[in-house]
Amino acid sequence: MSLIQQLQACHALLSESTADLGDRSAAAEPCTLFFSLSDGTQRARVFHVSADTFENAWSAGLLNLAQQPQERQWLRVERAVNIMPLSWAQFQERLKRHKRNYFRYGMAFDPALVTAITEQEINANAILYGGPNVPLASFNINNYLIYAKRRFSHSVAQVAAMQAQSDSQTPVYLFQTQAVFCAEDGKAHALSSSGPDVGRRRLSGLLSAAEIKDKVTTASDFLGRQVKDSGQFIYGQFPCFDRTIQNYNTLRHASTTYSMIEAWELTADDALEASIRRSLGYLTEQLIKHYTLPDGSAAAFLVDEGDEIKLGGNAVCLLALVKFSEVTGTRDYLPLLTALANGISWMQDPFTGGFNHVLHAKDLSVKAPFRIIYYDGEAAFGLMRLYGLSGDERWLNVVEKAFDYFIAKEHWREHDHWLSYCVNELTRHRPEEKYFRFGLNNVTDYLDFVLLRITTFPTLLELMMAAQQMLQRISQEPSLRHLLNEVDLDKFYRALHYRAGHLLNGYFWPETAMFFRNPERIVGSFFIRHHAFRVRIDDVEHYLSGFIAYHRYLLDGAPQVQYELPVANGWRWDAESVAQATGGSWAIAPEAGWQATGLAPSMAYFKPHRMLNRPESKIGINEARLARLWAKADVAQRPSAFICSDPTPYLNAGLPVLQVPDTADAMLQLGRYARQAFTGQVFGVTGSAGKTTVVAMLTHALQTLGTVAQTDGNANLPHGIAWNMACMTDPAQFWVLEMAVGRMPINSDLVRPHVAVVTSLSPAHLEYHGTLENLARKKSAIFRSMAPGSHAVLNRDMPYFQVFAQAAERAQL
Repeated sequence: MSLIQQLQACHALLSESTADLGDRSAAAEPCTLFFSLSDGTQRARVFHVSADTFENAWSAGLLNLAQQPQERQWLRVERAVNIMPLSWAQFQERLKRHKRNYFRYGMAFDPALVTAITEQEINANAILYGGPNVPLASFNINNYLIYAKRRFSHSVAQVAAMQAQSDSQTPVYLFQTQAVFCAEDGKAHALSSSGPDVGRRRLSGLLSAAEIKDKVTTASDFLGRQVKDSGQFIYGQFPCFDRTIQNYNTLRHASTTYSMIEAWELTADDALEASIRRSLGYLTEQLIKHYTLPDGSAAAFLVDEGDEIKLGGNAVCLLALVKFSEVTGTRDYLPLLTALANGISWMQDPFTGGFNHVLHAKDLSVKAPFRIIYYDGEAAFGLMRLYGLSGDERWLNVVEKAFDYFIAKEHWREHDHWLSYCVNELTRHRPEEKYFRFGLNNVTDYLDFVLLRITTFPTLLELMMAAQQMLQRISQEPSLRHLLNEVDLDKFYRALHYRAGHLLNGYFWPETAMFFRNPERIVGSFFIRHHAFRVRIDDVEHYLSGFIAYHRYLLDGAPQVQYELPVANGWRWDAESVAQATGGSWAIAPEAGWQATGLAPSMAYFKPHRMLNRPESKIGINEARLARLWAKADVAQRPSAFICSDPTPYLNAGLPVLQVPDTADAMLQLGRYARQAFTGQVFGVTGSAGKTTVVAMLTHALQTLGTVAQTDGNANLPHGIAWNMACMTDPAQFWVLEMAVGRMPINSDLVRPHVAVVTSLSPAHLEYHGTLENLARKKSAIFRSMAPGSHAVLNRDMPYFQVFAQAAERAQL
């Protein structure tokens, strides 16, 4: 893509934005345009031009650009808008109202904007950064003068800035911009001009799983590139001036490696795997030291700088090594894991259950009984993850004793994400109300903070995702559902999705990275804005872990827990339950007493009294006529209602019409609602061959014990499963459902079987799944949403039986 083509794309998009500036003809107003270009290897070259109209300013910019190099370019063009005159004294007062690096305006010392620099230039050159001990925005005259000398061919800006230091009435002009960006792919992006998203590309609606996976891929690639040949990390960067952080933290080495393994499980990237193995080698061979405890047992401890052993250090070693063991299937680290866990156990007070936080590495004497709340949650979480791998009751006992202490000390008041992780894991194995209540207390009165906190605070998404998983399990247990009344569920899910979106304001998009000294080093990573845009390995780690959990949640269909289910086993859909399940609204409401027996994805699957789902992809020019014909048909062929995103074709048909945001999602939500209402036993059947046969055989066998509903039409992908369950409204003791490997995590979340049957494994559809072993891992995701104590029925003779068996063991089946 040539620079000329990039300019054409930017011109088309920015001229549209200019036309939208107001009712007046903005294109004919005086205009200042900023052009920023970077080849990715160095800080953007910025110049600006002013003219009497937008088009004349654009032409002046093109003349200047003709002198620029024509190699690969990132191009950003923006127009100054909303110019606000202030005195220097007023400007200083305004700065005091902003957290450092959160002042989102450009500035100039003259009304014609001859001395103007944009907000991106200001922040990337630390012009409002007063140092690590100055929490608010503060004008840095030295950084300003250095940048102004590079930016301007004149000295007007430097003179004005120096004058302002002694004259509080020196005029200052603040402004915002409307901006577009285009990289070498030629696609122009409109950038946000206000609010917390200002300066980065606009995204519409909720984030998609594909968008999140892309960010996980680039950020994990960044972390992989930080692992040196020795296995040690480059610890971090201050990107304004491309300065490397020289100190090191072994705890963060281990925890970062854990997040990389989480990402590798998603991306399967070979280069990332190699970096993980180097990092683990350095961790296990250089950083972890072995000891013999006074009782003669073997222990291992992660030793940090300052000759310290930190409780959290051993914990994150457990997390990294357990995760690697789960992903690869290796059990080589079990002896080391046992020694690390024994070290944590030895740090526990046998009487109170609390932990000592820091030891002297030379003699294991206590250096600090308490340092930071994180360590307690990390220790419990690490031990629970090891318990899930090994089944060794010692580690569960340590955690339960610790939790008695956590509850007594009201640790939930800290709203710590590690505590959210560990209580979520504990309740998988000990679903006791006191633990669930602790987990709810950890988040319920924190939702305003999650919604309103201006910083990205990536651990908040981790906190919310672990809490969401716990809420899901509470909703599935009748004896615990009363706990949901203690949570504002609507606010919870608003906060969860808001925080996920807000985290993208800490992502180094190219349109942001281009203004820093070494854009290629940081693009695709994550930063902490108020710490001088710091990019440290543990900063990126927390963004990654939160987004990986959110990605999994989106793949599962983003289910939302509901307060109560006003239905029982054996029921009919009514107007209220359909609207509640789908989040839709009745464009034409049913008459009083209206009921439906289920849902039909098309007329091919229609049965009497079912609603008809009409996705936009199936709607043609004759839809209104078809609707009237269906409405006039006899009862056997007449839909009980239409479900659609655009009600227009159905308004005159004479049948109820439910309008939903998305018909495909509505189908999933109806299935979830029906599954949540069902109180009988659910059987899920998967396998490369024989699924339909086994479903029929199971149905026949179970009929000797009670009424059975089964999959209709071999519909075994998420939407097919969902509409089948939505139609299972007759009283039944058993459901038998066929489940395909395609999108198995969503299938598992929808069905949540009490018994999962795997019939066989053969090389079918390997064009989608790669190897037979990978296919086995994907099929074994059927166990993912099953409750501990449920059952897996496996074909002992199928290939990769152990992959299924280990997955079932991890799920405590």
